[in-house]
Amino acid sequence: RYYGESFLDQYYNSVSSKHSFALIRNIRFVQLNAVSTSTKLKKYLERMLDAAEVDRRIVSAAIGAFAMWVILLSSVYTLVPDRHWSTLEGAEREVPFMASVALITILVIFCVPFLNFTSNTGRARPSGIVLAGFVVIAISIFTNLLFAFAPTAVMVDPVTGVKCFLIRWCAWIPLAGLMTFMSEAIDMSEQKHGVSTEVVSSFSQLIAATCGLVFPFCPDIRTWGAVCTFAVVTYQNILHRVKRKYDLLKAERKGVTVLEKERYHRRYYAYHLLKLCSIIWTVLVVIFFVNVTLHLHLPEGHALRNESFSMFFDTSFDVLAKGLYLKIILDVHKTVFDSDARVERQFKELRKLMKVLWDSTTDVIIISVKGRERASSVLSPSHQNLFGVDPASIDSEVAASGMLLQTSTNFSGSSAPEVFDSSYIDSHHMQPAEHPTEQIAPIKRDSRKVKIAVDLIQSCWKNLDDTDQKDSILIVHEFVKQSGEICSCEIKLSRRPDSYVAIVRDVTERVKRFKAEQRATAEASARQRDAQSVNRFTRHEVKNGLLSGIELCDRLQRSFQAASNNVDQTVSQTLEKEKYKVIESEMIRTAGMIGQVDQVLHEILDTVLAEAMARDVIYEIYKPSPKKVDLVDALRSSCGGIGIEPRFPLVLPSEELPNLMLDSQLLRYIHRNAISNASKYGKVGGTISTHVCYNVRLEELKVEVVNESGDGHEKLVAMGQKASAAVFQQSTRLHDDPDVGDDVLSSGDGAWIMQKCAKNMGGFCSILFKPEKTKFIFQCRAAPVREGEAGKSSVFELPSNTWGIGIDDSWIQRKLLLRIFSNAGIQHNRKKVLGRNTEELDSVGLLIGALLDEDPDCKVLVLIDENLDFCDENGLRIMKSGSKMMGSFLENMSTLKRDRVLALVRSANDSSGDQADYTRRTHGFCPKTATKKEDFLEILETQWPKRFGSKPKPKINIFDEFDDEEGSISKDDLREVVASVDVLLQGKSFRDIPWSHLWSALHSLKGDIMISENEEFDSAAQAISSMRGSEAPDDFDERWKSIRESVMKGIDDLL
Repeated sequence: RYYGESFLDQYYNSVSSKHSFALIRNIRFVQLNAVSTSTKLKKYLERMLDAAEVDRRIVSAAIGAFAMWVILLSSVYTLVPDRHWSTLEGAEREVPFMASVALITILVIFCVPFLNFTSNTGRARPSGIVLAGFVVIAISIFTNLLFAFAPTAVMVDPVTGVKCFLIRWCAWIPLAGLMTFMSEAIDMSEQKHGVSTEVVSSFSQLIAATCGLVFPFCPDIRTWGAVCTFAVVTYQNILHRVKRKYDLLKAERKGVTVLEKERYHRRYYAYHLLKLCSIIWTVLVVIFFVNVTLHLHLPEGHALRNESFSMFFDTSFDVLAKGLYLKIILDVHKTVFDSDARVERQFKELRKLMKVLWDSTTDVIIISVKGRERASSVLSPSHQNLFGVDPASIDSEVAASGMLLQTSTNFSGSSAPEVFDSSYIDSHHMQPAEHPTEQIAPIKRDSRKVKIAVDLIQSCWKNLDDTDQKDSILIVHEFVKQSGEICSCEIKLSRRPDSYVAIVRDVTERVKRFKAEQRATAEASARQRDAQSVNRFTRHEVKNGLLSGIELCDRLQRSFQAASNNVDQTVSQTLEKEKYKVIESEMIRTAGMIGQVDQVLHEILDTVLAEAMARDVIYEIYKPSPKKVDLVDALRSSCGGIGIEPRFPLVLPSEELPNLMLDSQLLRYIHRNAISNASKYGKVGGTISTHVCYNVRLEELKVEVVNESGDGHEKLVAMGQKASAAVFQQSTRLHDDPDVGDDVLSSGDGAWIMQKCAKNMGGFCSILFKPEKTKFIFQCRAAPVREGEAGKSSVFELPSNTWGIGIDDSWIQRKLLLRIFSNAGIQHNRKKVLGRNTEELDSVGLLIGALLDEDPDCKVLVLIDENLDFCDENGLRIMKSGSKMMGSFLENMSTLKRDRVLALVRSANDSSGDQADYTRRTHGFCPKTATKKEDFLEILETQWPKRFGSKPKPKINIFDEFDDEEGSISKDDLREVVASVDVLLQGKSFRDIPWSHLWSALHSLKGDIMISENEEFDSAAQAISSMRGSEAPDDFDERWKSIRESVMKGIDDLL
């Protein structure tokens, strides 16, 4: 419920001019919540129709009743034959005349309160129920005047012989319905659908009264009796309604609040008014039946059968009843429907609440009203604390006083409005408006507190003028207190015509805390970003190092294989058989060690990639990449010894498993963690078996990891499904303490991450704790690689005029880029690999532009590393983003040139977010892990038509081996290696340099030149091999000079 009058009336006496009184009085309808009521009362209030709506409905009913009376009266005057018309004489004429005089007197008395004029409230406004009372009296007056001065339609009842005055029934019919409805509607309940009970009750009385008009037209006793019975039955409904009203009144409590009291009064007057109606109609019914009985049983001329008795008793009682009825209606109006009285009652209660709120709230309440030339504003006493006034500097009376300001109305300007008057006012004793409270003390208009108050008031008006919002708005304002402290306040404004109410709250501490939290959050975010950058850079460097190591192992294996072939051909012929066997054994052992190193590097790389993938899965940014997977190889590669060692058996179905479309990284991660958990928490040294099942019809894969029970297993079995569910919850581990309760769990995210990985694949994980074993189950949908797809070879070659440009800061990766371009079918003389220094990076854009200008039909394939790391001449580290740099180059190109370039970013960080950034800046992403020829060509086959709209021409099978030795190293790379040896020898004797350093540089040169088939390179390699030993040969300078000349000559001979 909301009050309709403004609580600002309590401040009439707080303003020091009549002008301000008038301004504040114009503020109406400030919506404030009333004192809260009980839940039961609120429920009742929701059911009872609002008094204003009831008032409106009563007015509609009064208009309908008056219209019905006019229609009935017109019908009687029109339809009744002339023989039934006569002018009443004697008592029958005098009694109605006296009744009309009495009713007019009652009406005048009734209207006096609404004719009174006061300076405070103006002319009282009649409510709907008062207007309905006027209609009741007016109809009765006009009916009695017609009896006294106009011809009257009088018919004799053919059955009873009683005179029937039709004009009186024309009045009683609508009045019966109207008076009943008025009684019923006072406490009318809300009813959303159908006809309300109140309307039914009103119509039942209206119909009962209509039967009185029908009696003269009944031809026989049977018809008359039926009509009479129907009238009595419909009339009795009012008695049941009186009983219902009484029960409701009895159940209602008087209450203590205005709303509770108003509700009780509505119940009270609804009962008493309806009870009066029932008494009136009951007495009239009794008079009717007494008159009928007298006419039926007494002879004509009998004293008790006087024809004037009916008119006398009916008219007299009707006047008495109308007087009593109007008296109660007037009470109902004052108590329930008088809006001014209702507001006054509610206002008195609200005044008490607002007095407490005004004096005791820590927030400052500002009320500002704008007139033509001046604006009056009042601030609650709590402004002293808000403005930073020292309590010791003011007395208690001033401390409990509000502030009144009279200012100009130019709030929209940049300068402050002029202050005409400022003073403290008494806010404890609210006097009537005509007796304003005197000022307690004036305030200097140029004081600091007045300036703060004016600043607040002006800020509020400005914000109201700048917005079109009709509801309340919230603003933030800052000012400097008298103590010099900056105060931040939050102001909630409620707009009213030419006025506003503002609640000002000091939020300085909140703002300080918020700013401190912002700083802390920013610092934490900065630290987190720094940590992420360091971790990202570290992961990148680790991956790059691993990839470089893997490439070196590959090159070492190929070089060792070439050297082994030479040994087999030469050493076996010159050495004895026993010595040869020793050398051969050592060579085999060395080859095995190289293979082990390669395996370890691959395992470490898989672990790093798996951890990076797990991070993306946790943050839900990982996008699975289904590829053709050999399930057995994938499971065996997830952990060492799977399917090989007796402890880790791999149980396969009898049917041959097809290759499946899966994300192998996710599958290996789930399986590796399942094996790890089984090893840690299962039986020490127990068997851990992996069971694989594939449902071809459902295309569903099921992998089970079964281990024997370990310590504390019986408690997990006892927990049942609770343990199975808890395993996959975040920060949950069940095995740390065997005595742990089922509701005390430590941290652990492994199984939770496994579940997220499974969901990423469209599957799920579960676990069963059985008495003698634990079974981990992973299930997901996996489509098989169809037979036609499995053996299909994607055959293609790049156009012959395609240029390959590779950019990387690692010399090993640069060599690998040459091999990748060769695998893609790019001609040797159309390959460019850059990245030795920042100068080469800066020239990439010019190089691409020159190549495109030279051949208008050529296309350029660019592979660029994302993280480029260099050192300048001062040793300072320079890091550049390859994707950003390439994106800048592409933006500076013309559209025609840009359409002939395919730029792919190579990176070891291949999260979905990184890939999206790379694709946005360039044309796509190529992982550094795609070093195998078929992996890269698969990526290229996808990217090329996406970029240029057509697939390359078929030439070779991507699964065939390609001779990658041609062009595997460039002239510049060889010159760089030769220069590294020259740098070591520059200005020094070879004897001053550790032989291990020289031999390492020479061995590296040998490995590079052995890749290319060239006689000069072969002789140089043999010369380097001849220097193998623990010390440098005495003629090293001559040998190096010969080797250098052979290498440089071989470089010049390269195409």
